Amino acid sequence: SSGINAEYGEPRKFWIRDTTNNIYSILTETPPDGAAFVKHIKSVLKYENKWSRWKNEGCPSLTKSAVDKMKQQQKGVRRTVRPMDFTSEKYDLGNTTLNDLWNICPDNLAACQDSNRNFTPETYKFFEECIEQLEPDSGVEKQYYLTNDTAFVWRSLRL
Repeated sequence: SSGINAEYGEPRKFWIRDTTNNIYSILTETPPDGAAFVKHIKSVLKYENKWSRWKNEGCPSLTKSAVDKMKQQQKGVRRTVRPMDFTSEKYDLGNTTLNDLWNICPDNLAACQDSNRNFTPETYKFFEECIEQLEPDSGVEKQYYLTNDTAFVWRSLRL
């Protein structure tokens, strides 16, 4: 029920929650092992929710990014934090790249809800490097093909 969108009215939220619980209850009582089946179904639905969120975020890489590695290195480093000035139209987040990203659009919520946002990459562009590697004259050894990268395969199966 936590995945129900806020756009539904309260009665509909209650109906969805109650119906879902009723379905789980009926399935739990189903032989031979309904409880295990329900546990599996909940796990699958949770996984699908994560997958949908990943796809809506533009299919970001699943490997640790350079930012994550840098955070690990800086764990013991103390930095002074400046208070933010919320009266200004522009925000200073203490990092030029973050400042540029944050200040692209004055109304960030409107930018997030823009109908022109496309999260799913074009199929051809996503596979372009992979196709180039498969060409005989590419010079890439088979062991280094993207098709051998489990993260790439996982993302490609979900486009």
